[in-house]
Amino acid sequence: MSDELEIPVKYIVVAVVVLALVALYFFGSKFTGFAIGSVSENQARENLLDFFAMNIPESSFEILSSSKQGDFYMFDVTIDSEAVQLYVTGDGEYMTIDLVPLK
Repeated sequence: MSDELEIPVKYIVVAVVVLALVALYFFGSKFTGFAIGSVSENQARENLLDFFAMNIPESSFEILSSSKQGDFYMFDVTIDSEAVQLYVTGDGEYMTIDLVPLK
């Protein structure tokens, strides 16, 4: 009788897959640019347009430009002819008018 522990191959495969998924969840956005729960820039733009159309329909709203800023999308917009920068979270769920740098 051997004192070695034999682990079935199927358990090793399952463990590797689980570890890969956990690593992708926590570190995937750093290397691939894709984060779980993230939306495209176009979807973030649509969410922003929908928000203003539903909540402030009487105002004029125009998106002039957009870019990715870390985990946020930054939009240069005009609201009733006033230039403003708005930020939408990477998941497309929230908007803010300013980000405060911590460093």
